[in-house]
Amino acid sequence: MARLRGAAAWVGILAALAVPSVASAETRYRSDCQVVDTTRLESFGRNGQPAQLSHFTCRITGGPLHGSFVTGTNIWDMSNGAGGMLLGSIAIAQRAGSNVMYEVHDVTRKPQTRDGKVVGWEATSWGVYKSATGSAAHLAGKTFTSVVHYTSPRAFVIDNIVNED
Repeated sequence: MARLRGAAAWVGILAALAVPSVASAETRYRSDCQVVDTTRLESFGRNGQPAQLSHFTCRITGGPLHGSFVTGTNIWDMSNGAGGMLLGSIAIAQRAGSNVMYEVHDVTRKPQTRDGKVVGWEATSWGVYKSATGSAAHLAGKTFTSVVHYTSPRAFVIDNIVNED
């Protein structure tokens, strides 16, 4: 009988170790976005090349910002052709009961090709929630990672993972 209780205890311990902890769970959400305006900035990019100022809006589904409407601005150095390198980005996510301001860093778009022609782009990045209020206040100071996919002219989707550490 004692042997069975010992075995049951080990089974319980092994089962507990197999269950992922809540602390290590990832928080994910998606942003469906559209570029609403672009402006060419002469001599603003690297080595005096043009840059592009883009204003965008997004709708967030899932995660701690579910239902938020985002307005933001990106400045892209376009000297890398269809790709580009992000020079700056800031956005505000708003919904009833919360406001979040975040910055995005270290983005380089890479062109996606099919049959030798550029058909879109993909990018990876990280960012930080600079300020957060209301029901999203717990995000302030946290970071996130993103994968961005071109979906059509002037539209893109962002898949985000909040770093919970």
